Amino acid sequence: MSAPASPPHGRPGATGPFTTGRRFWALVAVLVGIRLLALGVVLNSGQEQDDSILGGDARRYTQMATSVGKPYVDYEIEYPPLVLGSIRLIVDPDDKMTTLIRLGLSQLALDLATAAALWWGFGRRVLLTYLLLGAAFLPYPLPYMRLDLLSVFLASLGWALLRRRRETAGGGLLALSVFAKVWPLAVAPLLLVERRRRATVAFIATGAAGALAWGLWSGFGGMVQVVSFRGATGWQVESLPGNVLQIMDHTRTHFESGAWRIGTMPGFSRPLFGLLSIGFTAVAWWWVRPAVLASAASPGPDEARLEAVRFGVAPLVAVTAFLVFSSIISPQYMLWLLPYAAVAASHAPRRYFAPVFLVNGLSALGLAVIHGQFDGAWWATVPVLARNLLLVWLLVVAMADLRPARRTVRPSARHPDHDDGQDEGEGADQIHRRREQRHAVVVGVEAQSVGHDAAVVGDDDTDQ
Repeated sequence: MSAPASPPHGRPGATGPFTTGRRFWALVAVLVGIRLLALGVVLNSGQEQDDSILGGDARRYTQMATSVGKPYVDYEIEYPPLVLGSIRLIVDPDDKMTTLIRLGLSQLALDLATAAALWWGFGRRVLLTYLLLGAAFLPYPLPYMRLDLLSVFLASLGWALLRRRRETAGGGLLALSVFAKVWPLAVAPLLLVERRRRATVAFIATGAAGALAWGLWSGFGGMVQVVSFRGATGWQVESLPGNVLQIMDHTRTHFESGAWRIGTMPGFSRPLFGLLSIGFTAVAWWWVRPAVLASAASPGPDEARLEAVRFGVAPLVAVTAFLVFSSIISPQYMLWLLPYAAVAASHAPRRYFAPVFLVNGLSALGLAVIHGQFDGAWWATVPVLARNLLLVWLLVVAMADLRPARRTVRPSARHPDHDDGQDEGEGADQIHRRREQRHAVVVGVEAQSVGHDAAVVGDDDTDQ
């Protein structure tokens, strides 16, 4: 992937002391080297043993890959088809260590590919922020022993393509990522908010084709298995309600549908939590609409901030709400936040970097001491409680930061050539093209009036 050229609107937080020259490449090399070291250490730490913590999901993958019959029909699967396909490629039923090596190397490759996609789409500072946020996992590198980085990579590449105005490919890849994990549905409203017609058509077409193929292959009951975690009825012990119940009475803990759970979810809890998640997501993207119009119609000094809102803060709210109002919050789910947190934190590091970094670190710590959670030990349950409180705090902070987006478009602040009726009825692409045409005319007139040559016009066009 080649170095990114400057997109039309500039980059959120594109400059900094470590984003140029040798410092940038040195820091990238260190962060990549730490990842290689962490993977090497974990692969030599006995995770192939039957009682290992990090090797637990690999054992489940092996069980699925060696089951007899058709997935979703003859036996239940909690993963969408793309993850199931990856499992079949990775698992060696005769050698646990080979499975772990394939798993670790594939996830490291996806981690670095995600970083490269963010670099190409958003710039060096976002790349470095992503690598730094992910480093919080490395003392206990669970991302490389799970398969969540597949959905993170596909969603991040789709996001970068959308940022670079590759509409069809971006919308198609974003839809494809849903068949690895369902969480990218939470960020898809960007396509509607920005009225990206080609991207929306590509998203719907890809999603419909994938869902139809999945249903024809194994029946539509598989989708229910994925969404309901194979019909699980208990709160996973790391969810917000589950963690509180675990602290109050750990004796009710039991293993169900591939996760440690506690108690029984009331019948109303799943639809209620679903409505809350959808509600926060809808409000977040609705508040972004004025920022979209302001960014497309009236470029100015706030351009980078508005872009960080659209591509960072708003999707961060949507995915965080998806986690907060879920009956299960596995530690690796924090990976879903990283691409959007990297964009948001590259523009406002004081507000977003520390909370997300701590969320990642506490999630890894919570998994490392998970056996203590079964006994209700405070030193095992408190890290999870702190992580969950930070997730709620992150949701509140990000929602608060979205509210100013409602006030970004004011009559006094609009571009003198702004046409309310026309912009309100157009998508972001049409607004951007019309704005460039208007600006080119203005630049041409100004250049003639002061006697400048065509090079001046070329410079201004480059800035656009």
